[in-house]
Amino acid sequence: MDIPDLQCIRLLCHQRRRSRGSTGYLGVRRRPLGCYATEITNPYTKKRHWLGTFDTSEEASLAYDMSSITFSGIDKAQTNFSYMFRIMPSPPPPPPPPSPLPPPPPPPS
Repeated sequence: MDIPDLQCIRLLCHQRRRSRGSTGYLGVRRRPLGCYATEITNPYTKKRHWLGTFDTSEEASLAYDMSSITFSGIDKAQTNFSYMFRIMPSPPPPPPPPSPLPPPPPPPS
């Protein structure tokens, strides 16, 4: 999973309560070697899903949030951050640039 730039995330959302475990984030724990691990429980099947290990607790909490939104939708998901936007579809791609070659000459008559 690609993690978006954390500065961009910080501009779009603000952190919720910091009283969630030792790291302050829901679903995130610190490993003995200093990295952060995260996992989530599927609310429908009650099975745990391993999301991976991350260098920072913010990256791990963002991975948790994206999985929670995937399972429950943005309106019902329990997340570490309050998202002040709705996930919108990507805009259509821009039209291709014009060809730098001149048009072909007309066929001889």
